[in-house]
Amino acid sequence: MLVVFLIARGRLTGPLLNLSAYLERNRRSYYDVLHTIHETGDAIPWIELFLAAVHTQAADAVARARGIIELRERYRRAAAAVGTPNALALVELICENPIVTTRSIEDRLGVSRPTALRLLRKMEDQGVLSEGVAGAREQRRYVAREMMEAVAVDGRG
Repeated sequence: MLVVFLIARGRLTGPLLNLSAYLERNRRSYYDVLHTIHETGDAIPWIELFLAAVHTQAADAVARARGIIELRERYRRAAAAVGTPNALALVELICENPIVTTRSIEDRLGVSRPTALRLLRKMEDQGVLSEGVAGAREQRRYVAREMMEAVAVDGRG
């Protein structure tokens, strides 16, 4: 709810901070400061908690962004080693969605199924992708696991 308020006030362009994760981890403190406001009208403890949440989650968002950028660059180097423009295009696709299928590669890159499979295997050999759980109709899924971990919503801190 706080993020919606910040977006409505023009302070955020989108839900960049996961304040709920911080407040969930600090639930007891959150309820304590709400109780303090209700009982005494003193909003200072709530403001302090809110600012701590913003600070912690902003630091987490910056660290995640740096990690994602580092992964993208490492994936680009791996794609360069594969030596096809399609490998670089696949990296961009992975950065949009860390789970890819032969069908998604065929559709997005405009390649044939055999080409998509070769590309997946080469990127798997480079350590970028690993085969995941099969999808609908047993379609193979490949996962960039490090990217999945980097974008996990948890929001530590």
